[in-house]
Amino acid sequence: MTRCAQIPTQLRRQIMDVAQSFHQFWSLPLQVGVTLWLLYRLVKWAFLAGVVVLMVFLPLNTYVSKRIGQLTQQMMAKKDERVRLCNEALHGIRLLKMQAWEAPMMARICLARSLEIKYLAKRKCVQRSGERSAGLLPCLIVALCWLC
Repeated sequence: MTRCAQIPTQLRRQIMDVAQSFHQFWSLPLQVGVTLWLLYRLVKWAFLAGVVVLMVFLPLNTYVSKRIGQLTQQMMAKKDERVRLCNEALHGIRLLKMQAWEAPMMARICLARSLEIKYLAKRKCVQRSGERSAGLLPCLIVALCWLC
């Protein structure tokens, strides 16, 4: 068996992520530069309109990413609370049954789930708006390049 096969899966994944990040570190600026040069050759100085649109959308994309991260953290906190309640109910199932506490415990679990779903819905809304703006971006760039 090779040494690489003995490395745990998580460590292998981390090594691949680092390798990919390193590759993107040098290749992305090169790709952007070549793309802008080719665009300049095609539409001359009108490509600057597209660059301006990209610069305008960059802060929006940053905001959407940060907001998705915040909402994910809030959602995961609510999920942890719900899982804790479920574990508590499962470990004390005999006591719950003997004391007839199923309904109050179920209400607490359902409340935790509804809060989790609330954050999930907000997160999906923000994510979809970011995807829609990202989908609109190429059309807007092309339109501005050809109008200039």
